[in-house]
Amino acid sequence: MVTRKSKKQPSTFNAVTVLGYRIGNQPMEVAYSVRDRHPIADGPWMEEADKVAWTDPATGYPCIIRREQPGGHLAGFVAIPTTHPLYGHDASVLATLGIRPHGGAGYADECMTEDPEETSVCHVRVLNLDPAGRSGGRHDDAWWFGFSCNTSFDIQPISHEIEPAAISVGLEREYRDESYVMAHVIDLAAQLEAVARGEDVPPARAPGPPPIGLNPKGPKVAL
Repeated sequence: MVTRKSKKQPSTFNAVTVLGYRIGNQPMEVAYSVRDRHPIADGPWMEEADKVAWTDPATGYPCIIRREQPGGHLAGFVAIPTTHPLYGHDASVLATLGIRPHGGAGYADECMTEDPEETSVCHVRVLNLDPAGRSGGRHDDAWWFGFSCNTSFDIQPISHEIEPAAISVGLEREYRDESYVMAHVIDLAAQLEAVARGEDVPPARAPGPPPIGLNPKGPKVAL
């Protein structure tokens, strides 16, 4: 489940901007390490940021990966403009179009304009000066679709210690890291762009978990 907007604005003193952050070959426009959201248990998440944002080069859509509470897992988001045919629609509309990012889309909302940037799902403030010296504005009228990596086949940092019990009943779970989530975000952006153009939705290229209830490696029984 993706955490929706809150009316409270947490203190921003627990966030640190991470300069020069990249995921693969893609530089991030902003990256934050947020103490209140970062897992304390050891794991592959320890070297990851807790929120990153970039503009997808292929579509021009703003993209975000954010760490969710309380599980500590990651979620991915893509923003569409007011001119997009899916603007303002519920997340369930994506499945009807054959768009199913990891676990299926479970988030659709406007920008979190009242929340701090390091935890919000909204356009980031990127300094962009034009020749007249005016800073580029934020486009807070976007509509965001998102998905969360907390399915039955996902490891959440807050509960990773129960993994042996999950394996004993046949669940092969994994932690979905930022590279994995980014691949699904890129797919989602491409699919949303196809809808905007009135074209067929391209198939997803990112790897995904098996359908719920199906374990490709077969059931396991604890001895």
